[in-house]
Amino acid sequence: MPLYIRGALYVLDAPATGAARIEDYIEKKYVHGYMVQQASCDDRTLLYLRGMVEESVYNGQRFGRRHLAEQLQQALGIAVLESFQIDSDEKRLGEICRADADVCDRVLKLDPPNYGRGLCFQAGMTINRSPDDPDYASFLDACRKVDRRTLACVQYGLRGGAAMACERTIRSTFQR
Repeated sequence: MPLYIRGALYVLDAPATGAARIEDYIEKKYVHGYMVQQASCDDRTLLYLRGMVEESVYNGQRFGRRHLAEQLQQALGIAVLESFQIDSDEKRLGEICRADADVCDRVLKLDPPNYGRGLCFQAGMTINRSPDDPDYASFLDACRKVDRRTLACVQYGLRGGAAMACERTIRSTFQR
């Protein structure tokens, strides 16, 4: 779970056999759909929802971490044993990336929208390489061979000259 991005974590009183039901409800029937990540052990399920807020309104309907807990009980009969709100923490991610670029790469890969590309996804965005580009696979192959420390600066939260220096380094690494 990418604990540096806003989301919610739930511990459910639910066995693995209920996983499809939980996923269907949250992704398709809940007020505001979320991509579900879950894992079960015995009669407990750990559920993570990236981007889930504490409390909000969408199209005039309440939603959020607390509301979903109520709805899981009401709609599916699943008890929420515990739930936690996770706040965005880009500063912490920057600290991780400054301390160890390889760990940074692995942490980024935990975020589903990253699709396991890690720092290469961020570097591609920095130099305007889109996954839709015909040569994106070649870019990823080349990127995977680059020292992670060269790429990690894109996650430092740099501003001004430092951010421009990082971008120049990445651009020079992948000049066409």
